[in-house]
Order: sequence, then C-alpha cells, then structure tokens
Amino acid sequence: SSQDLKDFVECKFAIDLDIADLSLKLPRAADSALDIMLQNKGNDFEEHYHADVKDRYERDGLTVREIPYDGSIEDRALETVDAMSAGADLIYQACLFCQPWQGYPDYIRKVDGKSRFGNYKYEVADVKSRMNPSDDNVLQISLYSYLLGLVQNARPEHMYIITGDSREHQFTYENYSHYLMSVLDEFTRYTGKTTRKETRDIEIPLPCSFCSYCKW
Repeated sequence: SSQDLKDFVECKFAIDLDIADLSLKLPRAADSALDIMLQNKGNDFEEHYHADVKDRYERDGLTVREIPYDGSIEDRALETVDAMSAGADLIYQACLFCQPWQGYPDYIRKVDGKSRFGNYKYEVADVKSRMNPSDDNVLQISLYSYLLGLVQNARPEHMYIITGDSREHQFTYENYSHYLMSVLDEFTRYTGKTTRKETRDIEIPLPCSFCSYCKW
C-alpha cells in the first residue's frame, strides 16, 4: 500500500518489522490522544468536503459513484472499473488494485482524454486536513496515479491534493513518476531479500525521527 511505501522511504527497519509481523504478530504502538484527535479531525473534514462536492456535482447533473468500504479488494476494484466504464464523472473511495500494489484515492475525476474506456480518462485527487501538502502526500498520489494509469491504460497528466482550507494543489505526474518508479524498484528488491525472522533475530537500530510516527 502507499503506507508501506511511505514507511520504506522513512525507515527500512519498519519494513523489517512488517515482514516479521506476518508470522510473529508483533505488538503495535497505541495511538496517542493527539493521534486520535487528528484522525477525527481529518475524517470530519473529509466527510464535510465530500458532502459539498457531491451536492455540487449532482446540482450540475453530473454522476457521482461511491465505492462501498465493505467487500474484498477484488470486489471493490471491480466496482471501480465498472464505474469508470460507465463514465461516472466522480468516483469516491476508488480501489485501484494491480498486484502487488493497491491504492484507495479519495477521488478519481473524469477529464478530457483517451483511455481504454473511451474519449475520457481519470485523474486522482486526495483530501488532507493539513494546510500544506507534504512530501509523503505527493508520493502517495504518485502511486495512486501510477496504478490508475495501469487500470485505464492511459497515463494521468495531473494529480491533486486538497488541503484543509479546501484549496486544490495541482502536481504534474510526469515530474514525480521517475522518482516513484525508483522507490518501487528499491522496495521490491529490498523486500525480496528480506526473510521472516524470529523475534530474537531482529536487530534493533538506533532511534530516528520517524520513531514517533511509526506504528511499531
């Protein structure tokens, strides 16, 4: 997922623990009160933003498809492709699944162009409650755009982050695609060499700045 990729960029030891957790089921750090507050704030902002966007689209006679949270990854991915095939103008909580990667952009929006679906294609927009996009936010939407390009057989031109002040920040995917591919390749090589370990075999590294954000 995009979270795996962000963790990998910050601290490869976090990925070692992810792999060990497949068999050992390691204990995770508990969310702090601040973490919970920020999560609730982000959820509230996204909920209100989506209500406004949906109302605006429907007033203009445009179609909005919402992909349900329940169901398997495969089912959600098929529903997303069905919505794209039908030409939905806005798809909320899309599921982009191209093994081994998966992504869940808040929105994919129909734009002019050509794709496997016809004379239109889609671009990614993701909602964040923070006021300025971060580097890991851009990495996240880059992965989503890459997966979207595979699904629709057409490379997205732009990708967007919507911040807590409802501003849209536009990024050109091509400017970030080479970096994304290098990280994906490095991730694949690293995880391919890493084997599952017993707890006693896991070497603890020196703490780093990512420790306070890490789920481990």
